[in-house]
Amino acid sequence: MVLKQRNRQISFRVSQDEYDRLCEFCVSIGARSLSDVARCALYETTGLSEDSGVNPLAARRMQTLDFRLRQLNRRVEQLADSMKIEFAGASRRRECP
Repeated sequence: MVLKQRNRQISFRVSQDEYDRLCEFCVSIGARSLSDVARCALYETTGLSEDSGVNPLAARRMQTLDFRLRQLNRRVEQLADSMKIEFAGASRRRECP
């Protein structure tokens, strides 16, 4: 995938606390960088879109959600299997005199 070269810069100041929270947010959604998050937020709030028509932050969020849903599904399956084993063992114990 070839990314469009970005050679212009916009800057603004934030407090250390704001910066830390923004960085934590980036990690939580799996964003590549704070710049990507800021760019996507700017496009979203202005109603503008990138040339590609694909919102990279939204795409990344979908990937993250898909990954987490697969993890959750595996965990639910593991718990269901554990419950089946536990239920089978409890049934056998009741049958024994």
